[in-house]
Amino acid sequence: MTDKIQVDRKFLESLLDDLHYEAYDRLHAFLHGPPPDLIPPRTIDLLDQMAVVVLEGDPRGKGRPKFTVRGHGPKQFVQVYTDKETQDYEQLIQEEVLRLIGGDVLVHNTKMIKRATFIDAFVDMGGEPLFKGPVRLEMEIRHPLRVSWTKAKTAGALNGEVAATIKPDIDNVLKIWCDAFNRCMWKDDTQVIRCTVEKMFAEEPSVLVRVIPLDLVNA
Repeated sequence: MTDKIQVDRKFLESLLDDLHYEAYDRLHAFLHGPPPDLIPPRTIDLLDQMAVVVLEGDPRGKGRPKFTVRGHGPKQFVQVYTDKETQDYEQLIQEEVLRLIGGDVLVHNTKMIKRATFIDAFVDMGGEPLFKGPVRLEMEIRHPLRVSWTKAKTAGALNGEVAATIKPDIDNVLKIWCDAFNRCMWKDDTQVIRCTVEKMFAEEPSVLVRVIPLDLVNA
């Protein structure tokens, strides 16, 4: 088996000169790990300043875990997985973080590396999270206005007089964002030691998140 693998590697490497640069990068990453220039220099230095991410569109919460049975007989087991809508939304969040780190070039290069998840590709490229110490998180969940409302109620909603007591729940929105930020915004969401979250109505629905590094050390 070892000899066969060595022959296959030499055969694949002999084809590199004839490949398009894009295919070359993908094959090179598979055989040797990604070339170092896949991660461009950071567009801004965020080690000591706030990072802001805004995702337009209706706010989404974390989907419930899905379960499926795999295998047969004594090897049968239950697999837990995340639904595709949640995965897609988390990737949109992660793409915005990567744009802070290295712009559209980094997002493009990460998509070219085929891994189980988008963030797996970023990590395998040698990507590191923006913040490695304690942070404070501030979130604004901006819900869309209802077309059936009167002008008076719409004005009240925009002025904060009508509370956004609607789905999704704060904890589910916070969960999907914190999970998406793992390994790109921060190493792990245990770094969040202070948090404020507010739900409101807005003419343009979105979620705005600020991550502020704190002058503290990790435990």
